[in-house]
Amino acid sequence: MVYSDLPSFNSLINGYIKHGKLRDALYLFAELQRDKHNTVKPNGCTFVALLRACAKLHDLRSGMQIHEVILEKAEITSDGFIGNALLDMYVTIGLLENAQKVFHVMATRDVISWTALIGGHAKQGHGKEALKYFEEMQIQGIRPNIVTYV
Repeated sequence: MVYSDLPSFNSLINGYIKHGKLRDALYLFAELQRDKHNTVKPNGCTFVALLRACAKLHDLRSGMQIHEVILEKAEITSDGFIGNALLDMYVTIGLLENAQKVFHVMATRDVISWTALIGGHAKQGHGKEALKYFEEMQIQGIRPNIVTYV
């Protein structure tokens, strides 16, 4: 299937996700990747939505495949929204090692990045690591927000 433009494709992806059809969103992306004649190239909005679907489904395989596609597209690897979405997906699935790798290669880290990593460690029972990141966050000049404290 050929999609006419990126906004239409992203609307379909987000529509599926909004209506709880997470697998359909992932299938649509896989279909796009297989279609050699398609000129629509996914962007940051596409990846953030898909990673959110993977996190909700706890679908590590699809999440890692999407991560690979992101890595192939060097122009978007420094996008903070994508980095935070990857971080959140790995934290939600419980793969702190992968989350830490993403965190450490992110060009910029904001309160969302730090909070996701701190929260992931806290949920996994790694209190010392969570506190270590909390302290480092403050040293880096990032101010915690209410979610960080929770």
